[in-house]
Parts: sequence; C-alpha cells; structure tokens
Amino acid sequence: MDFPKLYKVKQHFDTTVVEDIPKRITEELDRVGAYEQIKGKKVGITAGSRGIKKVDVMYKTVIDYIRRYGGEPYLIAAMGSHGGGTVEGQLAILEGLNVTEETMGCPILSSIHADRIGETPEGIPAYCNERVKEVDKIILLNRIKEHTDFTAIIESGLHKMMTIGLGTLEGADNAHIYAMKYGYFHAITEIAKVVKDYLDIICGIAIVENALCDIHTIEAIKPEDLWDKEVELQALAKKKAAKIPFDVFDILLVKEIGKNISGGGMDSKVIGRIRELGQKDPEFPDIKRISISSVSPESHGNYCGLGLGDFSTLKVFDECSSRQAIRDTVVNCVVSMTPEYATFPCLLENEKEMIEQTFRNIGAVAPLDARLVYIKNTKELETIFISEALLKEAKAKPELEVFDEPYEFQFNEENDMIVPML
Repeated sequence: MDFPKLYKVKQHFDTTVVEDIPKRITEELDRVGAYEQIKGKKVGITAGSRGIKKVDVMYKTVIDYIRRYGGEPYLIAAMGSHGGGTVEGQLAILEGLNVTEETMGCPILSSIHADRIGETPEGIPAYCNERVKEVDKIILLNRIKEHTDFTAIIESGLHKMMTIGLGTLEGADNAHIYAMKYGYFHAITEIAKVVKDYLDIICGIAIVENALCDIHTIEAIKPEDLWDKEVELQALAKKKAAKIPFDVFDILLVKEIGKNISGGGMDSKVIGRIRELGQKDPEFPDIKRISISSVSPESHGNYCGLGLGDFSTLKVFDECSSRQAIRDTVVNCVVSMTPEYATFPCLLENEKEMIEQTFRNIGAVAPLDARLVYIKNTKELETIFISEALLKEAKAKPELEVFDEPYEFQFNEENDMIVPML
C-alpha cells in the first residue's frame, strides 16, 4: 500500500500559566479566609484526579497550610469507581501521582463504601464516603474541565467531585444510574447539593488547565459561591481546551489512550464520539475511522476507551487482557454506564496491518487522497501530523504553523510504526 506523506503541524495556544503553584494556592486560601476555620480541626482534602500536572505539589501545599494554622490534615481518596473499586486500587492510583502517606506526611483515608446521607427532591439517593465522618472540615480540590459524556454549564469539577469522587463506588454507580433517567447534569448537580449540605466545607480549590495541560488558573471558592464560580470556570475551561483543528476527515491515528489522559481513555469531545445511551455525539469532528496503537502505563491496565476506536492490535490486547485489567475496566465502565468503552475494536497483528485496514475501511478514497490526522493522545494536541490532503486547509488557518518537510510512514522489524517526534 502506498501511504500518504505526513506533515508536522503546530497549534498556537494561549500559554498563560501559574508560575508558582504553592504561592498561588496559599494566596487563594488566604483570600477566602480558610485559616479562620482550621485551628483544632481535622481537615480532609479530596484527592484522586489524574493527569493534573504537579497535583502532588498542590496537595502538599494544602496539607502544609492546614498544619500551619493548627489543623490536622488528611487526604481522602475520592475517585468514584476508579482503581477497580478497591482500596488497593485507589491507593495505587494515588501512589502513581507521588501521593502516599510518606510523601504527603499525613494519613490517607480510603474506602469503597459510602453512607446514604439523604436524597434529592425527586428522590435520588445521595451517598458520601463513609470515612468523611472522621474529619471535621473538607477542602474540595479538583480540576474544572469538559466531561466526556455530556455538555452543560457544569460538567466535570467540584460538583462532580462531591457526587462521584466522594460517592466512591456506591455513589458513582448510583449517580450514573439516575443520570440515565434525569441526565448527567441534573443527577450530578442535584446530588451534589445534598452532599454539600452534609459536608462542612471550608472551600473548593478549582484548577483550570490551558491547552498545553499546564495550570492556567487556580481559584479558591467559598461554599456559597461554588455554583456560580464553577459555571464561570467551566466556560473558561471550554475556551482553553485543545481540539483537533479540522471538522471532517477520514482517519485519526492515536498513539495512546489512557485514564491519565481522559476518564474515557480518549476525550469524546476531541474525537466526536460519545457512544453512550441517551447522549448525542458532537456534530464535529466527523471522523470515519479511529485506530489506537497503545494504552498508557499510567492506566494500570484499565483499557477504558478502546471501544471508541475501530482498530487496534493484538499487542494491545495482550497487554490488557489479564483478569485484573478486565475486572478494573469493566467495573469502571459498568459503573459509568458506558459498557461500550470496555469492548475491543478489530484487532490486527501489528500496527502496519492496523493502518492498512484503516485505509481500506474509509470507502472509495485512495490512501494518497485520505484526510488523516495523527496525534499522540487527545490531551496533548499542540503538535500533530496530517496527510497531504489536509495541507491546503491547514495552511489557510492562521493559528496553525505547518512545517514543509514531509515524513514517510515507517515501520520497524515488528511492523510497528516508527513514530514521528511529537
């Protein structure tokens, strides 16, 4: 097969970044008067969000702040069904973030069980981690970002942390079940209202990333302002999010998916595929075929998101088909009502065969004429590669820098793709 040449493209994004994270967090905690509520109190900090740069530094800064003002800090593992719905899995995820009792200098409270603490006006049960009862106060810490499963004024952030994160396995399962009836936005935010009333919250710490996944904004929020500020920061997060700069193309080649990249392995808003009951796929991008080369080591075997692709390889299957990997993935996907994400795509012997079959399955389009985009993952989109068929369109976009030197498709002795530098 004659493969098209690839051309390197760089997207120019806003690179505003918080230079001194500990300083900013300390300033924000002071601004909302957090120090006034700490002395003599056991204070829990929600922990568990993956893929946030220097999140261990953030936790440690809050821990030191609590101790400085006479409080006793605790981290609370808050990650819903992640980690296979086990304490061991939760602690393994935190350890992968450099977050342990030794590195943080404080206890980590972890459990998969939750207490039923009330219900919403329409009768949706609300759950909260049973170990929250061991602390007096809570500081919520989470990233504000687009959710992979729905679109609303509040998606993934502090409200989701209260409903899903602190809900643990039982609360996450409950929220997703009722989301099938009432919609994600309503279920998550209504349950969060009950949890918010149950907790004694000092403040929330909201993080917004820029398109390069660096920390753009850190803001402490008083409990009474959580709704309005999260709406505002969700709008900012959407504005700053990286996207693929083409609306319609034939093939997307993805070097890696993973839970550290997106809750669904791939960001559904980036690839234009949600594939979930009751949810409409985005209109754009419109991509005929998606092929996946690997699952990141940081996923700890959780291959959630492979089902969003059309093709992959037997090597990926071999790496993800242990009983533990299947269990962790199935727990995560079943609880989040996305069993489709735990399925395997068509599996080919190697990456060369995978790519050949991808070209063959886009219809009556010659490979040299195919509109193709190659990305590292759906989170890191500053540098991408495109085929010649997209070159004219790319050069007409002022926000794109197109490099004229072409790259040939190359494969090693095992017929895996030799990846251009991203």
